[in-house]
Amino acid sequence: MSISGDITLEKLKTELYTFYEKPLNQLIVRIRRFRAEQIRQLLSRPENVDLDTFNKEIWSIGYGMINNKRVNIFEMSEKDTSSIEALKQAIEKGEFQYYGNSIWGSGSRQFGPQLTHETDLDKQELIHHAIKILNDEKKSPIEKAREIYQIRGFGYNTATGQVMVFHPDQFALYNKESKSALKGLGYTFESIDEFQQQMTELYTELGVKDYLELDFFLFQLNQNQLSKSIHVEPTEIPQDPIENTELNQTYSISDLSNDIGESTEAINRWIRAIERKGQGILYGPPGTGKTYIAEWLAKYFIGGGEGFSDLVQFHPSYAYEDFIQGLRPVTNENQVLQYDVVPGRFLEFCEKARTKTGDCVLIIDEINRANLSRVFGELMYLLEYRDRSIPLAGGGNFSIPTNVKVIGTMNTADRSIALMDNALRRRFAFISLYPNYDILRQYHQQTETNVEPLIEVLHDLNEQIGDPHYEIGISFFLIENLHQHLGDIWCMEIEPYLEEYFFDQPNKIQQFRWQSVNERLRV
Repeated sequence: MSISGDITLEKLKTELYTFYEKPLNQLIVRIRRFRAEQIRQLLSRPENVDLDTFNKEIWSIGYGMINNKRVNIFEMSEKDTSSIEALKQAIEKGEFQYYGNSIWGSGSRQFGPQLTHETDLDKQELIHHAIKILNDEKKSPIEKAREIYQIRGFGYNTATGQVMVFHPDQFALYNKESKSALKGLGYTFESIDEFQQQMTELYTELGVKDYLELDFFLFQLNQNQLSKSIHVEPTEIPQDPIENTELNQTYSISDLSNDIGESTEAINRWIRAIERKGQGILYGPPGTGKTYIAEWLAKYFIGGGEGFSDLVQFHPSYAYEDFIQGLRPVTNENQVLQYDVVPGRFLEFCEKARTKTGDCVLIIDEINRANLSRVFGELMYLLEYRDRSIPLAGGGNFSIPTNVKVIGTMNTADRSIALMDNALRRRFAFISLYPNYDILRQYHQQTETNVEPLIEVLHDLNEQIGDPHYEIGISFFLIENLHQHLGDIWCMEIEPYLEEYFFDQPNKIQQFRWQSVNERLRV
């Protein structure tokens, strides 16, 4: 039997034997079946599937875990014999866990990123509708796939992937990779029905055990990973590499509350706002601990996952070329000077974030000091429409990964919010911060320094200032050996600020000179 040109069924069976001979292929197929059974059980009980569970267990590309360590399954090689054997033993002993799905990629980490007007409850109802169809024994697999595909938020990739999990010996995954592989073998089809007919023919002729196995065999063939007696044009797989890395330590809202001295109610409100918008700005007078709190918030977002955080500080000369991309002089291998388009900090951050399954947080310190409209450029659009991509000025398309969070900090003493572009303001959640003396107390519990007299002075001083945007914050005093440095801090950091603020009220300045303050602290 000739499938296409010189590709005969005999050659294809030879490739299948080569596929079976490789222990790593056997292992991955075993994991596929292992995970498919778990997903079937989960989807058979829709009452246990909320939006968060669906996102983590069904929608997202998965990862394996052994003893709380990430297992790099899909980047193992046949040479990793000890790792393959260890993984087999872990499966047999019940020590292997898998999260997410191991069969298809949805292109995002959350269900329905394009459903911008639906609430989480709306999305959950759409998911339950799909699960109800999956469990309807009166419907054929192809009927289930068609009906789920018609539900908002689902495409053929996830619709047919779920149906294959439910019917692994009756139905094949219908996506870019499987279609490319089948066409590469010379099969022709114009619809999902014709595709399934062709896959059924191939399934029968090859005698494979199920479509989970056939799908991975075709994937390997499409990537030319077998004996190469059959050449199929490779297909780009939109799937992030899975890294072998330990997860970040879990960091709860309760932990965050203890560390920054804010109520869990307020923190929950901040987190909801940042998760809803994707980005937020902590604003307040100088010294209120904005950067300090931003770093702790980042620790919360990346806690329990493999994400990371980074910090960049804006300044008046910071430009689009620094943040997004720009031309930079480089010397090529012939020692000739040329100008290349080089990615900026944010593009580099996003590319790294694409390789992670957990949240990744970029902190932009003093975000108001740069000309934001110029720095962000096309990013203005993507901040609001996270599910879309746009062409960059330097070429290529760019999108912000859904796991990226941006937290900025901004001083209010210079009225920065009022000067911000309205379009930019609309894209951020704004979280106000004012002097929180509990942070100062908690910090100096560790240094065994009594800061109550200082807090009384700061309270009186801020009452005299009378404007919450100009109050003196507490970060000036978050240092060890405070008693040794307090005089210098007050004389060289606090007093110059007060002289500028009270320039026309000299009497107020006098009562808060260091000599007067020091006398109060000694009492």
